[in-house]
Amino acid sequence: MCHSVVSPLLLRPSSLDYSLAFPLVRSLALPFLFSFFRWRFIGHLQSNKVKTLLEGVPSLDCIETVDSVKLADKLSNAVGNLGRAPLTVMIQVNTSGEESKYGVEPSEVVGLCTHVA
Repeated sequence: MCHSVVSPLLLRPSSLDYSLAFPLVRSLALPFLFSFFRWRFIGHLQSNKVKTLLEGVPSLDCIETVDSVKLADKLSNAVGNLGRAPLTVMIQVNTSGEESKYGVEPSEVVGLCTHVA
C-alpha cells in the first residue's frame, strides 16, 4: 500500500531540527533521514499512535502538540518502555475555544504543565 505524503515537512537549512506530521511517519518514505536528523512532531497526535511514532522515528526530539494528561502519560510510558531519552514537549492550547480545534483549554494549562513537569 502506498501512502501519499500530504503533511508538512518543514526544513530549516541552518539546523538539524526538522518537523513532521503523522502521515509522513506512517509512510516511512525516507527511513534513512529518521536517524540522521532531530525531528519535531507537529500536528495532532492521537494517544493510540504514540508507540508507532516513537518506534518509527528514533531521533524524535520534541512533540509540539501535547494537549491532555492522557497523551502526556502515554508518551511518558512509551519513552520509558523503549528506553529512550526524555522528549521535549510543548503544550497545545486552544485559545479560540472552537470545538473543531485541538488543544487544552486555557483554564487547564497550569494543571497540564504541572503534570508534565
